[in-house]
Amino acid sequence: MVQVVSKSKDYRLLVVAPNTHYHFALAMPRAIPQFSQYPTNKFEFILGAASSLDANSNSFTVTLNKGGQKAVKYDHLIIATGSYAKDGMPWKLGASAGTTLDSLHSGGGLTGTKTAGELGFEYASQGKKEVIFIYNDALPLPSDVLENVRKQAVTELTNLGVKMMPKTNVTDVTTKCANTIIKMRGSGGMISSVMVQPYILTLGLSPNIAFVPASMRNAGGYLKQTTTLQVEGHSNIFAVGDAGSLEPNRATHTESWATHLIKNFPTILAGGQMPCLSTLLLVWYSKGWFLFTNIAPAMSMGKRMMSISFEK
Repeated sequence: MVQVVSKSKDYRLLVVAPNTHYHFALAMPRAIPQFSQYPTNKFEFILGAASSLDANSNSFTVTLNKGGQKAVKYDHLIIATGSYAKDGMPWKLGASAGTTLDSLHSGGGLTGTKTAGELGFEYASQGKKEVIFIYNDALPLPSDVLENVRKQAVTELTNLGVKMMPKTNVTDVTTKCANTIIKMRGSGGMISSVMVQPYILTLGLSPNIAFVPASMRNAGGYLKQTTTLQVEGHSNIFAVGDAGSLEPNRATHTESWATHLIKNFPTILAGGQMPCLSTLLLVWYSKGWFLFTNIAPAMSMGKRMMSISFEK
């Protein structure tokens, strides 16, 4: 966005982040944001985290890393605060793999299904341990995945010896020494329990928007987001990435959202309307020699995204 703001005498860009380094999650390298190249009258970096938002007064409060707070006024606000892994996510086992008993695995998303397959291949298929896979839908994998792919996942996991438990929810978890006792409710309402070791949660991500008023969030805790990437009821607040509710948490979705916003933000600054996002199939080309590490520095400086360049 700094490439847009630097060309206008009427705007100034403020970036608020709790970390000094750019974390490129897809490949895990780090690059220092070279913010010194931008004039201070056009750009400011605030090291801290947003703690409250008052959309009515167009302001929010930042809790600074060095201590204290700072009030920030805005004309337009872009929330791209990402998400965090829920408690108990892999890969932290309480004992060695060789000494653990049967394992129960909860969460039927992409990570959960892959984890069930890995454990099934290593243990269930060879009769070493029982692997139980719990998910609350009729089929594993997210609902936006093709149904035949979801059905094939069931076939593959079953062939590996994984015990599939669809339409099931965990209702209670207790520990007894090194064991974990899980109570579950099935689709018919029947309650059952099983003792396992370990219990692996892969229930996904939660958005980092604790500072946002509850009225701006949906039932899942995400920002209520329209197809123009604007937050419902707030034309000057935009959401990009995992904080928004428009599509599931995926790097490919974040890429298309950010590109759409960057391309059309000059229209917003000029008083125009934000066009709706066109959902297109983005061919995932990350598997290769670089995994985007070759362009990470340019991305941290706002010069490009994964699939488009804004500045040479």
